[in-house]
Amino acid sequence: SMPLTIDQTGPSIGCNADVSVSNDPGLCSAIVNLPTPPAADDCGILSVEGLRSDGLALDDPYPAACDPGNTVMVTWTATDIAGHETSCVQTVTVTDDEGPTLTVSDDIIAYADGGGVSAVIDYPAPVVDDNCDPDPSVDCVPPSGSVFPLGITEVTCTATDECGNTTIDTFSVQVLEQAECFLVIGD
Repeated sequence: SMPLTIDQTGPSIGCNADVSVSNDPGLCSAIVNLPTPPAADDCGILSVEGLRSDGLALDDPYPAACDPGNTVMVTWTATDIAGHETSCVQTVTVTDDEGPTLTVSDDIIAYADGGGVSAVIDYPAPVVDDNCDPDPSVDCVPPSGSVFPLGITEVTCTATDECGNTTIDTFSVQVLEQAECFLVIGD
């Protein structure tokens, strides 16, 4: 007769390394494919399952946040055929490191005010959007409504999201001298 083996110990499980990634482009999350960690038992493994701390499925996107990122814990549990369980924890951290999208004005050409040496220029507000921040800031120097001198002045706009990620874009404002026109009547 064969000797009877009574399984009194839980399986062994070797958690994979923690994962730290950046957000997927244009998204406030990342798809992270986690391999199932290896597990072993003298009498056999019934299952190895992972459970996320946020309650979502393992293959759902992992949410991003500002540095140091958003961390989701995945508890991996190995169950042997006798019902013994052993668990380990793997963390998945996703950091938003993507700057906002920024669209600035086309270059502007204007004439000096009243034959002077400058012009007050009001330009359209830049369009800014971000993958995570619903209200990123944008600052342009010099600001719209400023007095621009004759010649070409570069306007630099900087968009910043709540994580401190920035995007910079520029356009130019050229102020020309007002041409003097004369109307000649008769001769």
